[in-house]
Amino acid sequence: VMVVRRQIEYSQSLYQEHIKTTEYQGSFADFRHRFWHRFDYLGQARAWAKAFEKLHVLRFEDLVTADNIVRGFGDGVGVALPKMRVGRSENVALPRDWVIWKRMQNGRVPQKNARKNFEALGKKRMTRRLVQRLSQMPERSLFSDSADVAAFYDQFVADNAALQQEFLPHLASGKPLFSDDIDDSLAFGDTLHPEFLHLLTAHLLSRK
Repeated sequence: VMVVRRQIEYSQSLYQEHIKTTEYQGSFADFRHRFWHRFDYLGQARAWAKAFEKLHVLRFEDLVTADNIVRGFGDGVGVALPKMRVGRSENVALPRDWVIWKRMQNGRVPQKNARKNFEALGKKRMTRRLVQRLSQMPERSLFSDSADVAAFYDQFVADNAALQQEFLPHLASGKPLFSDDIDDSLAFGDTLHPEFLHLLTAHLLSRK
């Protein structure tokens, strides 16, 4: 089973996980260039289709919007899963400024300490007032601007269409596999927002 997600969102999610769990220090642009193969869905699907008797390709966006994600997954692979219950959410994404803060520690602070500091944020060991203020930070895209988003996604439009035709023919209804909408109202860039740094610094100093 292969689950594909629009490369715009997947690249950012993958980068965040890489920063959270390793000592990677590269920028988001460097990451996209280095790990280009992670976004080659068509090449991966064709390779797996040769190796396995049956390949199911599902769309992430369909699963997360289904009334029951377990049932949706079962329907996608042709298996009834009536007795499986939906579990609680795990590894929920944190605001991207928090991830950038972790990247700043990578290679400068021992990984064990950096993970501990980062997980402390994840568990919200902060005052309610600070948590509320941090949650009000503008939603961020790690791309440099909307043109950067469009240029990145344009690389995959043709391959995504071929992927849909070859592996998701039931979706071939004249609509593209993924939406080409780009939200240009976001705060762009993969540098730390000054307001986040100010709030976090003030909080850490107050705990000493």
